[in-house]
Amino acid sequence: MNYIERLFSLRRGVTTRCLYINWCLESSLNVNGGDEEEYRILSWLHNAVVCEVKEFELVLKPKSGLAFSLPPSLIHSMSLEYLNVESLVIGFTDGIVKFPSYSSIGYSSLKCLRLSHVRIDESFGNWVSTCYRFLKNLSLSWIKEIKSLIIDSSCLQGLHISSRDLC
Repeated sequence: MNYIERLFSLRRGVTTRCLYINWCLESSLNVNGGDEEEYRILSWLHNAVVCEVKEFELVLKPKSGLAFSLPPSLIHSMSLEYLNVESLVIGFTDGIVKFPSYSSIGYSSLKCLRLSHVRIDESFGNWVSTCYRFLKNLSLSWIKEIKSLIIDSSCLQGLHISSRDLC
């Protein structure tokens, strides 16, 4: 973990094309409650925004029964063009990644958004419609805690929805 922190500190401000993080927070339960590890991952996400990452993939296994919330700075990055967020789930008691949506926060250059096993709320559709002017592809797989979704976007070219709860 220290190596990654040093790498980001050396690259501060240097544009980065791709970043892929695959991490299991479940294994950190016994070490200080995992708070330090969760804090470091949030720090990495913030540093990804500072390094103007264009393509970002986050595969995360949260702690059982708990939610890991993505920072708004990541999803409102003006350099990010491709974002894939996947929560690894094995059973129904697993933790989940929360994808924030705030309709009042500016526009993004995001062109492709892929979410899998992620918790979103009812304002997600309105948020995508108003904040993502350049979004061309949206993929939602096994989305949690939403029963309806309304998206009004003239730029959206591809939409893939695969969910037991959302039809």
